[in-house]
Amino acid sequence: MKIVINKYTILFLIFVPLIIGCNFFKARQMNNEAIQIFNNGHTEKAINILDSILDFAPTYLTAFNNLGYIHESVGNTDTALHYYSYAIKIMPEFEEALHNRGNLYYNLGKEDLAYIDFMKAYKLGFQNKNLFNSLSLILRKKGQLEFALELINKALVLDNNYATSYDNKAMILTDLNMKILQYPLILQKHPDIITELGFLLK
Repeated sequence: MKIVINKYTILFLIFVPLIIGCNFFKARQMNNEAIQIFNNGHTEKAINILDSILDFAPTYLTAFNNLGYIHESVGNTDTALHYYSYAIKIMPEFEEALHNRGNLYYNLGKEDLAYIDFMKAYKLGFQNKNLFNSLSLILRKKGQLEFALELINKALVLDNNYATSYDNKAMILTDLNMKILQYPLILQKHPDIITELGFLLK
């Protein structure tokens, strides 16, 4: 079979990538503008800008994620869930959307669903103090105290002034102290916990 490349094919191969690239650049600029407008308190205007991005760049998933975040911030949880889920459906490894949807589930009291999304984001390497903190709270309830403590410490590395994590760390350390008193063998597996629990052990 002979492949024929005519001038129209060449023009297509040249200009289509350029058009796609221009659309992406424009979408990114408009997205940044929408974020700034939202941060200044103009929610509806920000939503309109993000919606308009999808008219010419329907695969710009950051816009879907940000639409989800903005709708969630004003209490439109069903709409927010729709946007997060669509972005994740198109790109299952979209770390930020996974974290945001997990956070929405968590706030709705759906901790099992939140746990799934948080763990996916964590395993993908997403570095976010709120992710570490929220996931540690779920792990504490599940009794995975050592892992919960590890995540709290990660949160504090990212922000050593994060007061919420200090509160949660104190609760986890208290739980670990009780667990150590009941199960001394844990010290053999995690001797580093002795340092963490120095002020609690009697």
